[in-house]
Amino acid sequence: MGRDAEVELLYELTHDARRGRGRAVAIEGEPGIGKSLLMRLLAIECTERDMDVMRCTAEEMERQVPFAALAACLT
Repeated sequence: MGRDAEVELLYELTHDARRGRGRAVAIEGEPGIGKSLLMRLLAIECTERDMDVMRCTAEEMERQVPFAALAACLT
């Protein structure tokens, strides 16, 4: 995938979160660069560490609706 540094950083952040030092991370970029794969790898890592994982998918039409993806994840 060519994202070893990013994967390692995200794994380190999951370890920090388990120790009570959570942070927000934004993963953004052009279509097709591997954002979804990166998120799947992170979800697997979190699940293996007995962390709760909530996921949703953003829709192009919701682009102008603030927090639409977050709201979908929480419902």
